[in-house]
Amino acid sequence: MPTKNVALKLDEGVYAQVAILAALEATEANPLSIPDVIRRAVNEYLKDRRTELKERAGEVLAEMDRKAAEQRAQFAAMFGNGEPAGEAPKATSRRRTEAPA
Repeated sequence: MPTKNVALKLDEGVYAQVAILAALEATEANPLSIPDVIRRAVNEYLKDRRTELKERAGEVLAEMDRKAAEQRAQFAAMFGNGEPAGEAPKATSRRRTEAPA
């Protein structure tokens, strides 16, 4: 899986604790680095929050859909002829009107 590099600024005390965790949990067969400990912590955080945030995500998506529909309506009002999106405008004939004599 592709990865992204992230730079973190940690307080010295937090860094020291992470370094201690890495040292205590590491084995000769399974060395553990500070980035490994941070990666595990982030993955656990995401796993714990995913269920909790699912409901909120649905609310955010609904709001995004509402705003998109509003913007489409504004765009159609400004540039379109009021026809709903996806429908072609009806052809109109151009007739010359003569000025009254």
